[in-house]
Amino acid sequence: MNAAKLFLLSFAFLAVQIIHAQDVIQIKQEHIFFNARIDERDYKLEGMIYRPDDNAAHPVIIMNHGRNGKSPSVNPNEVSNYADLCKAFAQEGFTVLLLVRRGYGASQGPDSELKTTAVDSGLEGAKDVQAAILYMQQQSFVIPEKVVIAGQSQGGWVALACSAVRIRGVLGAINISGGTNYASMGPAANSVKETPRLCYGYIRRMTGTTPRSGSRPCSSDSPNQGASVHC
Repeated sequence: MNAAKLFLLSFAFLAVQIIHAQDVIQIKQEHIFFNARIDERDYKLEGMIYRPDDNAAHPVIIMNHGRNGKSPSVNPNEVSNYADLCKAFAQEGFTVLLLVRRGYGASQGPDSELKTTAVDSGLEGAKDVQAAILYMQQQSFVIPEKVVIAGQSQGGWVALACSAVRIRGVLGAINISGGTNYASMGPAANSVKETPRLCYGYIRRMTGTTPRSGSRPCSSDSPNQGASVHC
C-alpha cells in the first residue's frame, strides 16, 4: 500500500471517529443531597443526577431503586445503582435523578415503606418521589411540565403508586419488573383476596374515578402468596 492510500484511509477513519464523537452526548453526573418536606418533617434525601452536559432544559425522569426483602440492611452504595440505565436515558436527552428514598442509602429518615399493606407501602414511597419532583422542577436544566417516574422492583411499585396521585407535571410512569412482597409486608396483608379491594379503593379515592365497565382494576400473579400486585 503506497503512502497516498494509507493517508486517505487514515483520514477516512479519523473523520468517522469525529462524526461518531459528535453524536455521543456528554453526560454530567452529580451526587447530591436535597431538602425534602414530607408529612410536616424535614429530611435530607440523597440522589444522583445524570444529564446532558449542555445549557438546555430537558424532560426529567425520577428513577426509583428496589428493596432487598422485608427488613433490608442499609446499602451505602444505593445511589450508585442503575448507573448504566440512567446514563442511557441521559444519552437520549433526559435529565435523570436516581432517588434514594427515606431509610435507604445515606438518606435520612426511618424505613418508611414497611407498612401493613402493599398499597400503603407504595403510597409512602410516593411521598419521597413528590418531594424529589418538586426539587427537580426548580432546577434550570429541567422542563417542569415534563416529568416521568420510573422504578424497578419495589421502585416500580412506587412508580405505580405515584400514578394514582395527582402530581403536577407528571406525564407517566414506567414499571420495570415492579411489585412488592405483599404477604411479607404485615399481618393485614395475609389475605390476597383483600389485595384488589385495597388497591382499587385507594386508586378510586386518590383519582376520583371509576374503572371502565368490565375492567379488572388489580390482579395478582401469585394467587397463593400474593407476591406481586399490578394495577
